Amino acid sequence: MKVNSLDDLDTGAEDYTLLNPENGKEFVFSLRPVKHDEMAEIRKRVKFPSPPVSGYEKDQFGRPRPIYDEQNVEYRYQHELANNRLVYEWLLACWDIEISGDTQEQKIETLRKKLPMWAMLILSDKISEINGIRKSDVTLKKEMLSKDPFDSSSTVPANNGDGHSVSGTG
Repeated sequence: MKVNSLDDLDTGAEDYTLLNPENGKEFVFSLRPVKHDEMAEIRKRVKFPSPPVSGYEKDQFGRPRPIYDEQNVEYRYQHELANNRLVYEWLLACWDIEISGDTQEQKIETLRKKLPMWAMLILSDKISEINGIRKSDVTLKKEMLSKDPFDSSSTVPANNGDGHSVSGTG
């Protein structure tokens, strides 16, 4: 389909059949991709914790630099809670269904109480897929973030691992 306006990109909700791995029963979910501003609002609402500082070390210029304890049990627990909150927020934005509750908090609580874990996990994967987030994208971003942008020996691959050019020209 040729895109003549941004309205052409608004595909609305589509039905996806998901299989319950416990009993093989099929369920149909209407899901829609989120817009950039919706995702920005969700990201703004979900607060991720910072890892605690376990000490300091000197950088190459002799300045103190914090050492973050990303293995800290409380930090990991709070990080997992934030990840779960992000999934629930995303579900509310993408899932075309009425969920009881007057506020976002009440709707999330309804999901926590009523949505089986298998459904949350499968829906989370499907929502990532329809919003264009692939594992290769995440891997590439991690690679890019781990590289020193000023180090000429640090190179980013010309494609994202699935044969598609990063620039979109190949």
